[in-house]
Amino acid sequence: MKICHISILLTIIALILGSCASDEPSSSTETATSTITIRARAPQGAASDNELIRTWWMAFVDGSGVVKLVIERPSDRTDAVDYETFDFKIDKGVYTVYAFANIPRGTSGIDFTVGSQAPDLSAARWSAVGVLGDDIPMTGVLRNVVLSGKTGDSFTIEVVRLWAKMCFEFTTNASHPVT
Repeated sequence: MKICHISILLTIIALILGSCASDEPSSSTETATSTITIRARAPQGAASDNELIRTWWMAFVDGSGVVKLVIERPSDRTDAVDYETFDFKIDKGVYTVYAFANIPRGTSGIDFTVGSQAPDLSAARWSAVGVLGDDIPMTGVLRNVVLSGKTGDSFTIEVVRLWAKMCFEFTTNASHPVT
């Protein structure tokens, strides 16, 4: 009887140890695979040529302000974006995502370098019209984006026009000029 119990015990131990033998060690960093879809809001026929997105790039910044990933449209693609997708991998986590359209990286201090602190965007200034070319620059930011690697992870970031040129004309019926 003693031999039978020992045999059963050894069999159970062998099964337990054998079941773990082929397990791969767990990675300390888990990544999420995601797809970005860039989509124009209006049909291209309804927009003027300089309103279209020709270049884009995005920066993913973690909670401590470190740039974790920068992705951008391939430089050989200069046609207007109507719909395109881009696959990427990033460590799972919570990010602030900055999106730029028709603004080249490095313009007026706007550049994000992986592994470095994100730049202070409040210092970015344009002093002349046409610095960025004829295409209308657009930006957007979205905070607390969770990338968990689960199917259905989704977020939408809208880019809006960076500036507009406005002219105000004031008229008065007074006998003195408006100052």
